[in-house]
Amino acid sequence: IIAEAQVAVIREQLAAAYREGARATVGGQLQQLGGGWWCEPTVLVDVRQDMAIVREETFAAILAVLPFESEDEAIALANDSDYGLSAAVFAGDLDRAAALALRLDAGAVSINDASLTAVIHDAAKQSFKFSGLGGSRMGKASIARFGRQQALLINAGQAAPWWFPSAAS
Repeated sequence: IIAEAQVAVIREQLAAAYREGARATVGGQLQQLGGGWWCEPTVLVDVRQDMAIVREETFAAILAVLPFESEDEAIALANDSDYGLSAAVFAGDLDRAAALALRLDAGAVSINDASLTAVIHDAAKQSFKFSGLGGSRMGKASIARFGRQQALLINAGQAAPWWFPSAAS
């Protein structure tokens, strides 16, 4: 975990999830190791869409599993969030996974992997919703974040046919 302040966020999200009926099928512990913090890879079940562990960005190796009846419901659940940094789709059919990925409100979507968006830095991607504002932080397009684009429009002396005639004409 990159910052100690995030440990408190993760700890509270896990505690709230447990109080509200969620349970960990694996992991669920935070450990202090070598001067830093580590979150065991965790799978939570019996979670609901209204829980903080689902609704807020956690930035830890925690997977909250929500049941769904259809692909449309799964997409609706995933998009029912104020955040859209990244997402992942797992499916045996890559074409089907790609079609689902395009429906997600996330700046980057990994297919059949949970973290490709974090390790492939040359792919331009943006953060959607409240996950971040502005242009891509990755890939060649990222340099544009440090500049301003300006349109320079010059009238070279010819009257535009769509503009009102001036007295000087």
